[in-house]
Amino acid sequence: MEQFLIHYTVSDFQNDIRKIVAETIRDTKPESKEPIRPEYLTRQQVKEKLHVSFPTLNRFDKEGILTAHKIGGRVLYTLESIEKALNPEHPIKYRRNGK
Repeated sequence: MEQFLIHYTVSDFQNDIRKIVAETIRDTKPESKEPIRPEYLTRQQVKEKLHVSFPTLNRFDKEGILTAHKIGGRVLYTLESIEKALNPEHPIKYRRNGK
């Protein structure tokens, strides 16, 4: 068995490790060139998802619980705002007088 003695400084070793880690991260990270677009749901879809009525959706919009976006004559809600409203820290059910 052959043995080699290599003179290698600590800083050279650290630089090589950094390069290897950076290349590995760059290779495994998915590159997404497309901007992330929010997913929109119709009033009917939101009504079914939250198990509420249309007047309740209107009230949620007026109270700022959900944010409606009017796009091309349609009222749409982002999935992000719905998930935010469903946050257990601020339940939408049994909310009274803006509390």
